[in-house]
Amino acid sequence: WEPAITVPGDATTATVPNLTEGEEYEFRVIAINKGGLSDPSDPSVAVIAKPRNLAPKIDRNALKPVRVKAGQMITFDVPVEGEPPPTVTWTNPDGRELKRGGRVKLDNPDYRTKLQIRASERSDSGTYTVRAVNPNGEDSATVEVTVIGHSLM
Repeated sequence: WEPAITVPGDATTATVPNLTEGEEYEFRVIAINKGGLSDPSDPSVAVIAKPRNLAPKIDRNALKPVRVKAGQMITFDVPVEGEPPPTVTWTNPDGRELKRGGRVKLDNPDYRTKLQIRASERSDSGTYTVRAVNPNGEDSATVEVTVIGHSLM
């Protein structure tokens, strides 16, 4: 084991510099305070070093056209690559950016985007666009949504 990085005591994450892309690494943590050094933690789960600069890429395999009956939920769960993790936005068929609230649930954890539209209506039909952006570039993809029938509301 060799020292990799020192971070402030309140830090909960760290980026280790100068790792070789594609290589597998394990990490241990040692606390340092007035009492001295702690014993090392157990080794982390092995991780593979990622490239530091990677343009966004949306997984189009997760964007198949959707056809639902009015009142059903529209759901997309899409992997998104990129380093640093991209910022992801969705736009509706009118070109307006979708925001969380009402019938829309939107969650963008790192490397993934999840969109749900509850109680779908025929007016939800059309082409949706997902866009991912980071300092290294951008990617966008579209998916067709068709809502058939009449809502029960």
